[in-house]
Amino acid sequence: MKASDSKIRIEFEDEGVGLSENDRDAVFDRFSQIDSSNTRKEGGTGLGMNISKTIIDAHDGILDYETGQDSGATFFVELKRISEHNMEVRQ
Repeated sequence: MKASDSKIRIEFEDEGVGLSENDRDAVFDRFSQIDSSNTRKEGGTGLGMNISKTIIDAHDGILDYETGQDSGATFFVELKRISEHNMEVRQ
């Protein structure tokens, strides 16, 4: 986790098949999987990254990734940092 005065960034590493810059749209599309073959090793519906991005976008944040060397990627979430001075108490 990295923090600055205005943002907080959370990174997590994926050790999957690897992604290219051209995979970006497919990674975040609904019902999309990079490996959609019948012999793929990983399951899933292809909704997780799309739902996550929708939530992060709704909070004016960023969900994206940086490609790894040979395989895997580093995904990150960046959100605006909220200080106690910026918070409104609602009752």
